Amino acid sequence: MKTDASLYLHILPFQCPRCQTPILVWTFSPMRNLESVDATPFEPRCSCGWTGRWLGAQARSHLVLPWSATQNLSAEGVAVEGAIEGDTGNAV
Repeated sequence: MKTDASLYLHILPFQCPRCQTPILVWTFSPMRNLESVDATPFEPRCSCGWTGRWLGAQARSHLVLPWSATQNLSAEGVAVEGAIEGDTGNAV
């Protein structure tokens, strides 16, 4: 479903414990506060093959940007998550 919504883009950098490569995980949330994403579990995968399960609070940092645009949203109204490095950074 497409909708115009005021969303926030949350960017969370993790570090691969195997090869030390940064793994940038992103997610959209209707809430700006960090706590809403800090409690979210993520399963980032690194290009070296490592995968793990971390909470958003375990990221090295947390950047939040306002994001107002037409988005492809899930049935719950939150856009799909992803990763910039590695295969996926989807929230579980």
